[in-house]
Amino acid sequence: MVHINKSVISRCLLVILATFMFASLLALALTPLVEAASGDLEITGPGLNGRRIIISQGQLRGTEPLFFPDGTMVEQEEEWYSAINTWPSKIWYRGQGIKLRDLLRAAGGVNEQATLIKFTARDGLTMTFTLEELINEPAYRFPNFMDGGLEGHLPGDPSGAVQVEPLLAHKSFSHHKKLTIMTEENELTGSDAPHLLFGQRAITQQNNARFIKQVTKIEILTDEIDKWDKPSVSPAPGLVAAGTLVKLCGPYGDEDKVHYTIDGSKPGLGSPMYNLVASRWWSSRRDLDDINRPIEITEDTTIKAVTIGPGKADSDIVSFIFRVKEDEEETGKTLTDINGHWAQNNIIKLVNRGAISGYIDGTFRPDHIITRAEYVTVLLKAFQMEGEGERVFADTKSHWAKGYIAAAVAKGIDDGYDSTTFGPDDVITREQMAVMVARAANLAAPGNRISFADGDKISPGAVDRVAAAVEKGIIRGYPDNTFRPQGSASRAEAVTIITRALP
Repeated sequence: MVHINKSVISRCLLVILATFMFASLLALALTPLVEAASGDLEITGPGLNGRRIIISQGQLRGTEPLFFPDGTMVEQEEEWYSAINTWPSKIWYRGQGIKLRDLLRAAGGVNEQATLIKFTARDGLTMTFTLEELINEPAYRFPNFMDGGLEGHLPGDPSGAVQVEPLLAHKSFSHHKKLTIMTEENELTGSDAPHLLFGQRAITQQNNARFIKQVTKIEILTDEIDKWDKPSVSPAPGLVAAGTLVKLCGPYGDEDKVHYTIDGSKPGLGSPMYNLVASRWWSSRRDLDDINRPIEITEDTTIKAVTIGPGKADSDIVSFIFRVKEDEEETGKTLTDINGHWAQNNIIKLVNRGAISGYIDGTFRPDHIITRAEYVTVLLKAFQMEGEGERVFADTKSHWAKGYIAAAVAKGIDDGYDSTTFGPDDVITREQMAVMVARAANLAAPGNRISFADGDKISPGAVDRVAAAVEKGIIRGYPDNTFRPQGSASRAEAVTIITRALP
């Protein structure tokens, strides 16, 4: 007979029971992580009143109950939206799911410190909005916004606007036909779920680029809200020829949109949008200027502009003041401080060519210094070399002359100091002026060496270009036989050098 030791059996049972309890506790502790990893929705962040919660796919779809803190059940909603992308073209969206506002209520609501709401998709893509733009400000569906066609630069009819709320959809689809959106239930699919959909705050707002798909996390943040940089303008404000075409540009030229007015009123989201085509599409749009339509200056005009975009506060409003110059006969009278100046004729020539202008007070300030950005701009205009360029330096991305600097690099006029620095607001040196104008005029290096007393102070890479400009009489030395390559130059000197180089 086999003898059974009861004490051994008892110890084994205790070990089995302890192992089972540990496994149960471990499974319970890991449950939120398993749920979050399985494609459910996590709502978290310091801007919440409550603690981090996980919303299951069943709760998002309405097959499992989801409750508000007061015990009432969260309802499923269905909505359709008007939307524009950054190409821009129009489209309709329809979704079934839960209002974003209700999801946040189910998570305990947001506190007074909350500022931003960040969405993360399954593939790691993130989108951040201010709470003000996405939750607090009213947004709409514009049922008649397709009037005029699918092109997003044609605003369409804003009548009949219906206020709509952001929705996290478990089923959605898009279509260009409104009737299809309103009637075709079988088009709804969960392939993009959870799918963020929201309305337009203005009929031209390009909201579609931020309809983030497969959302796995929503974070309510308390970070300080950044402000967009002010828009830039080309050409520079001041005295311009009648018919001058003015272009506006946002810091990135993409989702950051420039809104402007020319009637003295304050620009905002409802004002005309300048850069309707986002920069990501510029290379593939032959009709870019037909859509991002330059503003023609036919009379004295003040353009007020502001940068508005997602995830940041609006920029400060900036005013660009343009005055239409008189004809050539009257130019000398218009510019009050050039009569009798040694460069008067050269100044008049470039002003009438539209390459440079005076200031709002009617002065030209011929003896003031000129910066690298100003010189590049005048040079390109004078040689009619304006165009597109892709190069943006760290110190030019928000500069008013960004476009001219990019064009100058593309055309080989100047390469900047290094790969990240152009120094747009640095005073230009005589050596730099000579090199740029020689490149613009395509001057060949002369056979003779430079014989200035301080010729050894000219940068090795600039010697040939300086020599070419000197040989052609475009730039000259001083009576003491010095060139002073690192010396600064005045507006009058810059104008004269450029004028001498013109064909």
